[in-house]
Amino acid sequence: MTITVPASFDPAARDLTAEAARNLGIEHLTLLEEPQAALYNWIEKTGDDWRNQLSVGDVVLVVDVGGGTTDLSLVAVTEEEGNLTLDRVAVGEHILLGGDNMDLALAYRLKMKLAQEGKDLQLGRSKRLPTRVVTLKKPFLKTKNLSLCQS
Repeated sequence: MTITVPASFDPAARDLTAEAARNLGIEHLTLLEEPQAALYNWIEKTGDDWRNQLSVGDVVLVVDVGGGTTDLSLVAVTEEEGNLTLDRVAVGEHILLGGDNMDLALAYRLKMKLAQEGKDLQLGRSKRLPTRVVTLKKPFLKTKNLSLCQS
C-alpha cells in the first residue's frame, strides 16, 4: 500500500505514519511524498508528452496545496543513459497554510464585499459561507488555463 505524506515530514513524522499503518495491519507500505505523487499524476495524465514538455536542465516547482498544508518541492530534469529522469533537489519548510485557509479567506473577502454593498449576512448564512465558497470555486479548478489577478 502507498500512503502519501508531506515532503516536509521529518523522519520522526514518517516513522509515526508508518507505525500507524502497521497498527492498522498494513505490513507492506511505501511512503510517497505528496508533491511527488502530484508530479506522477501529471506525468500519467500527459502520457509520453511530458518528455516533450520538459528538457534536461529544467527545474520544476511542484506545489501541492492540501486542506491544511502547502508542500513545495523542486524537481530537476536530468538524463541518465539517454532517458529523462526526475530528481527531487529541494523541499520547502512545513507550511501550515492550505486550501481550508484559502477558503476561509475567500469567504471573508466575499462577506466584506457584500457588507460594502449594504448586504449583511445573517449569522446562520455567515457560518455556511465557507462551504458555499468551496462549491462556487470547484468549476474554476477544472479550468486548464486559468489566469487570476487581484484588483
